[in-house]
Amino acid sequence: MRARSEDDCVGNGAARGKKATVGLWPEALCWRVNETYVRVGGKGACLYRTADRHGNIIDFSLSPTRNAAAAMRCLGRALRGLTDWDKPTVINTDKAPACGTALAELKAEGKCPEETEHRQVKYPNNIVDADHRKLKQPIRPLRGFKTRKTAYATIKASR
Repeated sequence: MRARSEDDCVGNGAARGKKATVGLWPEALCWRVNETYVRVGGKGACLYRTADRHGNIIDFSLSPTRNAAAAMRCLGRALRGLTDWDKPTVINTDKAPACGTALAELKAEGKCPEETEHRQVKYPNNIVDADHRKLKQPIRPLRGFKTRKTAYATIKASR
């Protein structure tokens, strides 16, 4: 939520120089969805992550494939249990077609609000892309994970 400033207030003495009342306006909830690859058991696995506008990780999903079903699983888990006012109004993804397909399917199933806007742009996802570095620093000396269990525990700890 964004705090209303005195410049935003009109009436009630604001024009006469008196301090106007300051309230809160709801801000658009904006999520970023991105994927990266990590090695698990000697094979590549796709890590889907959902983050809020400040870069805080909401949820993640580790999948052996990079497809619409994996993206739908990650988005569906992130949306599950949220009230209507907690659900995002905008979801930014990169140009991967799997995320757009997954979001369309979630809207069709009623798990995601119809008015949720999907933006396929690269640069608003820089917050999530920069966060990949923090995740991959402890992984690099290990040359990947041995099992999915250790991958899941390490990724969850780095949230």
